[in-house]
Amino acid sequence: MKKRVLPLMILVVLVIAVGCAYWMLKAPPGIFIIRTLPVGVTVSLDGLVVGTTGDSGLVVRVGKTENRFLELSRPGYETDTSTIWMAPDHRLELDVVMRPPGMVWIRGGEFVMGWDGGAYSEKPEHSVDLNPYYVDRTEVSVSAFRRFNPTYRPAFSGENLPATNISWQEADAYCRSLRKRLPTEAE
Repeated sequence: MKKRVLPLMILVVLVIAVGCAYWMLKAPPGIFIIRTLPVGVTVSLDGLVVGTTGDSGLVVRVGKTENRFLELSRPGYETDTSTIWMAPDHRLELDVVMRPPGMVWIRGGEFVMGWDGGAYSEKPEHSVDLNPYYVDRTEVSVSAFRRFNPTYRPAFSGENLPATNISWQEADAYCRSLRKRLPTEAE
């Protein structure tokens, strides 16, 4: 009986030692941090929802190295998809600005507006600091403006061509009907 107990004890100690070594040498999980503008975006990895972004983002722990399919979605915004590479013991931070359909994000920043050598209305040359903003990806088409104003008659034919010969007031009213605004002169 003693002859059987000793090898069994050695086997148990060996299994415990290997388990401890594996646990101590195993790489810590990787960390994926995603921040979105706006918050409240549903984050899915490989088709499984892992959470929703908050004010400080969303932290996801990753246990193995692999490419993952990332999908970000929120009602009223275009779904954003990409493939990311994630690995244990790595940190990946991602900042994403969600886009309303048909719009692009302009980061903003500082630029020089005007020209001292130009016409009176272009003077003086001065520095302008723009806040970030969205703007439509394309011009307003004749068909889109006609849905807003059925009496609109352009000077040329073509439903997909840009709408022209519209007053500032008409353009402003069109934008407001879509809960948008006209860009400023600086934008």
